[in-house]
Amino acid sequence: MLFMSKPSIANILKQKIEKYGSNHIQLCHSLRPLKRPTFFWVAHDGSGIKVNKLPASQTLRWKMFEGIVKKANSLGGQMYRGDSIARSGGRLGEDLTEDMIDGFIPLQFEGADYGDTVLSRSTYFSGILEWAGIVTIHKSTGSGSYITVNKEYRNI
Repeated sequence: MLFMSKPSIANILKQKIEKYGSNHIQLCHSLRPLKRPTFFWVAHDGSGIKVNKLPASQTLRWKMFEGIVKKANSLGGQMYRGDSIARSGGRLGEDLTEDMIDGFIPLQFEGADYGDTVLSRSTYFSGILEWAGIVTIHKSTGSGSYITVNKEYRNI
């Protein structure tokens, strides 16, 4: 009997980027137009994705994308972004929780502590995941914008 392993989010992203065949892919945001053109590409060392609007030292690592989808799935397939809270100086554990992308990433992958302020990156994580067809971004219904994991990626 042949067992099929689940595809990883990282491999799905890498395949879609490779298929797209561009060094710099323009990111469009489904909720509102981004103020300046935003581009993303695979980091030269292959460790993740770079975005032109983030500091050169920032890499959106493959494991972070994996973590977001797994966390959202553990929350019923939905996860708040937390971008406006992070941009306005919200603190981890107070305003930003681990159930929000901008709280989850620093706490789980970067060694941040409760009480820290963070750089908002959920716009880029969610935009890239939406570009790849893995999630859908939704407008705020009073608690902030959020993503839902598309049906075919709910079991990853």
